[in-house]
Amino acid sequence: MDRERRRHSQSFKSAVDRTKQSEAKSADINHIVAQMGGLAFQAPVGGPEVDYSDFPDYLEAMNSVAMVNQSFARLPSKVRERWGNDPANIFHAIRATEQGQVDFVDDLVELGLMEPPKAPEEPVAPAPVVPPVPPSGPPPEDG
Repeated sequence: MDRERRRHSQSFKSAVDRTKQSEAKSADINHIVAQMGGLAFQAPVGGPEVDYSDFPDYLEAMNSVAMVNQSFARLPSKVRERWGNDPANIFHAIRATEQGQVDFVDDLVELGLMEPPKAPEEPVAPAPVVPPVPPSGPPPEDG
């Protein structure tokens, strides 16, 4: 189908200009950065030095988040609802339980997210020590 293409144009010459040119300098990124001393971000002075070499890169971090969200989505809706439909809430509950801060063990076991703790074994009392009883009867003869 050969159709002739028409060019369309629209003129804004008669439109009212609503841009305030008086705000141009305050909206200029170069001016904003210069006001902050030349750096958009300044590291805190005197803070602890942190080694970030063990941190994952952006892609690894995003893949981890995606994997957690997929795993969370596979949980039954009852479980997801119990934790506010937020995987971070389950993470915090498990971590707090492991660190002994808060006890969510019963909730986590009931929902199938944690194995029940093993009951502490009853200590076995040692057998009483009975002193040896000397044999009764006449003493042995020396021969």
